[in-house]
Amino acid sequence: MILKKLLAIMTAAVLAVCAAGCGKNMEKATKHYMAADYELDDPAQLDDWQINVLKSKGLPTDYNKLKIGQRDSIYRMGMMHRYLVDKYGIEFEYRGYYQSGFGQKEELIVMPEGADRNDSRSLVSVRVKDGEFSDNYGDYEILMHIEKMYDDYARDYFGSDKVRVFARHVNCNDIGDIDFEVTETFDYKLGSESLVFISDEICDSEKCKAFSQGLLDYSKVNELTGWVRITVVKDVDFSTLTNSNCTDYFTDQHIAFDYVISFDETHAELYD
Repeated sequence: MILKKLLAIMTAAVLAVCAAGCGKNMEKATKHYMAADYELDDPAQLDDWQINVLKSKGLPTDYNKLKIGQRDSIYRMGMMHRYLVDKYGIEFEYRGYYQSGFGQKEELIVMPEGADRNDSRSLVSVRVKDGEFSDNYGDYEILMHIEKMYDDYARDYFGSDKVRVFARHVNCNDIGDIDFEVTETFDYKLGSESLVFISDEICDSEKCKAFSQGLLDYSKVNELTGWVRITVVKDVDFSTLTNSNCTDYFTDQHIAFDYVISFDETHAELYD
């Protein structure tokens, strides 16, 4: 029953968010990153990143010793990598590449340097359409920022490290590119679906409800949209709790108390 009720709440929350926040017609100043801007006069001049990719695949690092298809691939990968570094100013690690053809779109898969290799949220996809590069790194950046916001709030609230937060999906972004260093509130144009886990060693039912209300108020103050599931769990080793395995603990064996908060510009609800 609890899963059916939760599904209904989440579905209603998503519909409400889309209707109230993400359905707005916003004008965005978009910078275009054309693939042609990242071409080189001499494809044989490989940079360190391209050389490391070739080494990881056991291929020659001399461009002239590569097969024709390999030359084309490493050149295209280099273009996409330069685009990412130019756009975000950080380094990315190679994870995979798919050539175009036979129904497959060209795609480079990377991850931000230093990100958790076991966390699927860190995988960044780069594609090209109509001669223009695009990527989904912005979603990762949003998730990490919202996750830190909620995690800092929870740790300060309980004064303990026996809490974990996972921002799982971006469900609204009508802001576009965001400078989180200077942006404190989000005008209900940014939101996520998140999970909060709290140990039953530091939280009972009354505290969980009070914390959930506090987190709801905090979300409204920061003008976010979305929903958060807050779960007090028992018999869980928090040092091993990750984004990849956290949903394994949504069982009667581990759940002590469960709340969901849902919020956008027009509503703020707490469900038990």
